[in-house]
Amino acid sequence: MGLSNHVSPSDGILILLVANTALSVSLLRDLILSFLCIFTSRLTSSQPDAISTGAEAEPSLRDQFFDRFEPVRFGSANRGADCCVCLNRFKRESVVSWLNCGHLLHKGCLEKWMEYQHATCPMCRAHLLPGGEN
Repeated sequence: MGLSNHVSPSDGILILLVANTALSVSLLRDLILSFLCIFTSRLTSSQPDAISTGAEAEPSLRDQFFDRFEPVRFGSANRGADCCVCLNRFKRESVVSWLNCGHLLHKGCLEKWMEYQHATCPMCRAHLLPGGEN
């Protein structure tokens, strides 16, 4: 009979089982790592809120900014301007904030920008607070 180039059915099944087992272990490992990443990111994001020190916390950048700079209503004299965050035109009744650098943003857009821990203008990267504070 001699040697044959064909793999016998038992050899093929064994190779198939090994390959499927390796693939399954790899997928299970990736799934577990994904769950761990999600769990640890949620855990770390909730930890600062859970830890209270009893001492008064430092005011946030948002609070510091709006204590110094009062938002205003967008007037009809300023037609044609766009918010550089949401790229929408300002409406006459829009509540806007003028930054030190002269850029104009919706108050809500600026608040959202600051939620991401940005302390600079989204257009020119000038500090939001005078003197480059936080």
